[in-house]
Amino acid sequence: MTVNEAEYSGLLLCFDLLEDQDRTRLVICGDSNLVIRQMKGEIDCKAPTLTLLRQKALRQLGTWPAHDLLHVKRAWNASADSLASAALQREAGVTVQEQAWDDLVTLNRLPEILTVTTKETTLRISAMATRSRRKVPNQEVLQEDAVHQLRVDRIRQGQDEEKWIANLKHYLRGQVADLEKEEARACGNLADDFEMDEQDLLYYCPPHENQTRRGTDCCA
Repeated sequence: MTVNEAEYSGLLLCFDLLEDQDRTRLVICGDSNLVIRQMKGEIDCKAPTLTLLRQKALRQLGTWPAHDLLHVKRAWNASADSLASAALQREAGVTVQEQAWDDLVTLNRLPEILTVTTKETTLRISAMATRSRRKVPNQEVLQEDAVHQLRVDRIRQGQDEEKWIANLKHYLRGQVADLEKEEARACGNLADDFEMDEQDLLYYCPPHENQTRRGTDCCA
């Protein structure tokens, strides 16, 4: 099995795992630029084996009424990369033991660059934070703020290292002149589903009416 065949096989496995889930909005993040672009129809797929796998994946993708395919750096999808590497070495599937789950969760940094948020959730979290701060000494509040700022800085840095995210930020700021024509067009297709906050962080935030109709978004 080649690396690209393994990437497509992993994508098909994801669809199998999601088979019993409600058909909400599906966001697929992959570190294979070739597979993501072939699935989006941006480049041709000529290898017979890959063509067959792509057709199977497209049929599965077609069962989801709303979906996005995003290319991310391998470092941000390290949990999937770890499992794929192990499977390739063994030439067989990998069974994850319970003690390894936490390690895989730690390796997966996608939530730091893609965050689903709603106004209701933001208000609820803000209210909880306000109540909790009233119950702790000022020194602990300062430490909490410092940790929060470090996390914000880390997320911002990670987002800015992703070219498509950095481009989208330029687009949302109105700095279209900084983008190539194709980059601006790609950003225009994504812009309605993303927002930026006052700390220059990008959030995945579908329109409220779509969120209400489709329910909770599903990421894979």
